[in-house]
This record gives sequence, structure tokens and C-alpha cells, in this order.
Amino acid sequence: MEETPKKLISKKGMAIDLVVTVLWFAFFSVALRPYVPAQTETFRAVIAVITAASITGVFYLAINMFRVVRVDQKNRAND
Repeated sequence: MEETPKKLISKKGMAIDLVVTVLWFAFFSVALRPYVPAQTETFRAVIAVITAASITGVFYLAINMFRVVRVDQKNRAND
């Protein structure tokens, strides 16, 4: 008989990932500003936010993949 697959993603896990990702974005938006070679503060902030967005996207994918693999390993160990 076929077993029903166990869920690898929960609503609680997604909420935690989303909160951590927003904090990551906020941190990098502020931390990258001194390293942007721009003349005005507005351009400096815009470029820092764009850079932080791309870094945050990679972080979000990585944290989700990590969570899915960890849950799958726990499920396989329990079987």
C-alpha cells in the first residue's frame, strides 16, 4: 500500500522564515549603506536596498531549502 507523504513545509515554519528574512533584509539595508559609492544619500539608500533585496532572496531560498532537508531527514530517521 502507498503511504501518504508527510508535509515538509508548515505554516509555522514559513512564518518563522518570513520574520527572519525581513530582519535579514533590514539589517543588510542599513549595513550596506556605508559601502555604496554614491554622491547623495538617496542614491546610497536605493542602491543599498536593491543589493540587500538580492542578498535576501538568496537567503530566503537557502533557509527554506535547509528547513525542508532537515524535516525530511527527521522524517526518514523516524521511519
